[in-house]
Amino acid sequence: MRSKVAFIGCGKIASHSAITLKQEGLEVLGVRRNTADLPESLPSHSADVMQPESLQFLQTHRPDTIVYSLAAESFNEQSYTNAYITGLQNVIAACDISTLKRLIFVSSTAVYHQNDGSIVDETSATEPRRFNGQIMLQAEQLSLRTGIATCLRFSGIYGPGRTRMIDRVRNGQCSDENATAFSNRIHSADCAAILAHIVKQETLPKIIIGSDSNPAGANEVESYIANQLDIKKRYAQNNQSKPMRIAGSKRCSNRLLLDTGYQLLYPDYRAGYKQLLTDLNG
Repeated sequence: MRSKVAFIGCGKIASHSAITLKQEGLEVLGVRRNTADLPESLPSHSADVMQPESLQFLQTHRPDTIVYSLAAESFNEQSYTNAYITGLQNVIAACDISTLKRLIFVSSTAVYHQNDGSIVDETSATEPRRFNGQIMLQAEQLSLRTGIATCLRFSGIYGPGRTRMIDRVRNGQCSDENATAFSNRIHSADCAAILAHIVKQETLPKIIIGSDSNPAGANEVESYIANQLDIKKRYAQNNQSKPMRIAGSKRCSNRLLLDTGYQLLYPDYRAGYKQLLTDLNG
């Protein structure tokens, strides 16, 4: 088991993972620009991946494992390049590779381009057409060149504070009534637990997909949410609102993740959204 873990870009998901690992006896460190946003129980360090001098502490801290889990500030090419290329390059340059045993890069299933409803796994082709997928793929390749990396590709994350689909159903912005595109998702609680789980594994594949066990069409998921809310589905009309757009249509396989011994907290959207809606209504 790795014993000293630094979470670079320690948001809510990474914070939950770090606290779990701390409770299990690992030495953890949450790294972000504003450490005031971190739980008091989590050891922290203030640093900015765009400021290489702020990362020099990695030379003395010498973590066994780095979890790189930044989020881009905005959905545009420059923000993605800063967060996932330049920032990652700066972190790798600041590390003592002789003592670093593992780099876990938190990526996205946006690297896939498939649009035919086919099943994709860790061996499937990746030819993304959108800038976010292209930059994520470049960052994965940068990580893998270290020879110690595992890239964790999360699908659409939902959970507390991530209620985009629920909000769209409530606001009458459902996907096209006749759309048949598949979508993939993972609950944020599973994301945190998956991160903690793979940090503790002695051996890992280079790529892992983090998604639940039930890829489903957006219309199907929206219908379930509407039924739980006891409202009628409404669709965007007269350009007054935009329907939800699904990037591609694929079914992500989580077989490799499950083979590592991980058991999903929310194995499908019904379990996850039922709990989420119960909490929101509560």
